[in-house]
Amino acid sequence: MTRSSTTGRVHGVVESFRSFFKWRTPRRCGNVFTYTMPPLPTTRIDIRQLPVANQPDSCHLLQLPLELRERIYEHILGGRLIIIELLPGEFEGVSASIWTSYYLPVDGLDFTPIHSVFRAESAAISPQFLLSCRQAYIEALPILHQRNTFHLPADHLETVVSGALGSYCLPDIRSVYLQCSSYPHADSSYLHGDSSYLHGDSSDAVVTLLQQMNLSRLAFEFQYFTLPEPQSPWGRCVLELRNLRRLEMWGNNKDVVQKFRQLMIGPGADEKYRRFLEEQETSKSELAIA
Repeated sequence: MTRSSTTGRVHGVVESFRSFFKWRTPRRCGNVFTYTMPPLPTTRIDIRQLPVANQPDSCHLLQLPLELRERIYEHILGGRLIIIELLPGEFEGVSASIWTSYYLPVDGLDFTPIHSVFRAESAAISPQFLLSCRQAYIEALPILHQRNTFHLPADHLETVVSGALGSYCLPDIRSVYLQCSSYPHADSSYLHGDSSYLHGDSSDAVVTLLQQMNLSRLAFEFQYFTLPEPQSPWGRCVLELRNLRRLEMWGNNKDVVQKFRQLMIGPGADEKYRRFLEEQETSKSELAIA
């Protein structure tokens, strides 16, 4: 069985998120399908807390060993870049657009998200497993979260978690690619000093959500902005994220990412981070005395 034969067309990914959103009929514009949806809910229902229904004896999938079922789920639902965009909808509130672009193995550290994201029909996620029955949904949904990279704007993360993915799924997420595109004009205080904003005042909230994930890889894209230094308020928040295997940042001063990597990834990173914190405290004390 080939990967392309097990995956649907581009719009198939929408069906895999029926449990997240109530979709309306798609409209076709040229070769692109667009979807309008009701606004995102303010809370998510964890289906695992609902009563269990009896499974039919004819469900051959559930008769397979669990290990084999998990491999099937991963083949069908994993290894993609899943892009989530919040858009003004025709309903009150905020709607979302969700689609997959291409294959991106979450453990394949040789594969890096790129700035120009192209849709590939062969990478679309098939919905059948998530829609088949409650047991398959419960078994497959964590794999959907664990084995894909989620790409979205950083300032939309709270809304996407609360109204779409659900906070209970955060421990399953392994790979995130955040676009940082709503910064104020960067100045020296923002890059190096005491300003406290990231997308308004949401840096702590974003990092708090990221800390609840079991991230192995994290990517930040600063569109047309200078990367903040590690000692900046934003940098200190990001440095609190530990146990990463890969960190990517794109911006106007690409050499800064290596400073973050030395403090976050690889042998000796924790010791370097400890010394970094001590140096920051020393500098803070000296400034207070002066």
